[in-house]
Amino acid sequence: MFVLMKEHRFSWPVAFDVPMEHGARVAQGFTARFRVLPQSRIEDMSLRPAELMAEAVVGWEGVLDEAGQPVPFSAATLADLLDVPFILVGLAQAYADAVSGAGARKN
Repeated sequence: MFVLMKEHRFSWPVAFDVPMEHGARVAQGFTARFRVLPQSRIEDMSLRPAELMAEAVVGWEGVLDEAGQPVPFSAATLADLLDVPFILVGLAQAYADAVSGAGARKN
């Protein structure tokens, strides 16, 4: 049985590589809380990935500041994260994998 909800939300792992010195990369990530956007909104070609993610991301776990303290979710902190290219790519890929079923097929 399927229950049609007005708004569907879910948590999904976000993985990305942080570029370091001399071509090294460090794998990092966190868990994002997403809301499912209407397909018509996703297909709106005038929207940039950061704009879509600003609408889709509604929370997170595992985002820490430089002192190791949890960073509370807010529109301002989300905008800061979306301004970092490798985090934006990680969020967009995680969302696409989740809503397309690609994440389940990888396992």
